[in-house]
Amino acid sequence: MTILRSCFDRIGQNPILTISKKKWFKIVQEFKWDFKGAKPLWFEPCPKFEFRNSNFEIGNSKSGVTLLELLIVLMIIGILVTAAVKTWDVSLQRSRFNSTIKEMEQLAWAIAGNPELISGGKRSDFGYVGDNGLLPPTLRDLYENVNNYPTWHGPYIKPAFAENPQGYMVDAWGDTYVYPNPLTLSDTQPVYIRSYGGGSASTSQTWLTKIVINRKMDLLSNPVSGDFADAFGFPPTASDTIKITLFYPRLGRSDSFELKQFGTNSFTFTGVPVGNHKLRVIGVKCDSNFAQVETVEKYICVLPRIGATGINIRFATLKFRRP
Repeated sequence: MTILRSCFDRIGQNPILTISKKKWFKIVQEFKWDFKGAKPLWFEPCPKFEFRNSNFEIGNSKSGVTLLELLIVLMIIGILVTAAVKTWDVSLQRSRFNSTIKEMEQLAWAIAGNPELISGGKRSDFGYVGDNGLLPPTLRDLYENVNNYPTWHGPYIKPAFAENPQGYMVDAWGDTYVYPNPLTLSDTQPVYIRSYGGGSASTSQTWLTKIVINRKMDLLSNPVSGDFADAFGFPPTASDTIKITLFYPRLGRSDSFELKQFGTNSFTFTGVPVGNHKLRVIGVKCDSNFAQVETVEKYICVLPRIGATGINIRFATLKFRRP
């Protein structure tokens, strides 16, 4: 009785009281408590008894999650979701950035060639400019022969997906690449490809720019020079004739430039576009009785800004002087 009275005294101070199983069964044993529903009349005013986990809880109603607990759980979930979204957004932006950088590099190679492609010790790829002798008016010209140039040997760019052949014209954010019309650029201005990087023309801090060439003229106007001599290393005399012809593309068509020289052992061409071009040299040695003729042909590699210099032409049978 003492234990039960103490229990109810505490209930008066605290409407919800949790007591251990051991203590509760001791109370029941002392007063012969019936778990099947029988209750002493003097016990009716007592609050309802409940069982929760490993304890019996005395209270007026079943307790649940409080509003504060619910708010804390929601706040934790919100923090986790926010962190996950930010991580996903950063990963997506990085993927778009890398994809756009790679595609702009491929576009630059399609325009001016990949300098890392070497064949026979010489650069073998000069892209659209090397075949046609001009810059593409638009990026579409890299995939289609829009102007029906006979020197066009594209496509110079391969779309990632066949069902979207013009996908190379837009960046990973779905915006069209900026490629300025070459006719609007001066000879000393750079040729470039630009992505707004998900921004706009007014948010320059997000721009991604790939410089194709620092000066437009470095792709379209280069020097070609060299010298010639006979098999013994003698240069031509004043009576000897040298005809030099350089074949190269210009404005989408095959073109050539010819020099005819007398008694000189060097030659120079200017304004030559990049690429691998054929050089033909015809030497004529005139004597009093006969004329000796020999033709030498070779391909020269014209590089951006450097051109092709120091070309040595040697005739195998032609003798400008007797040793």
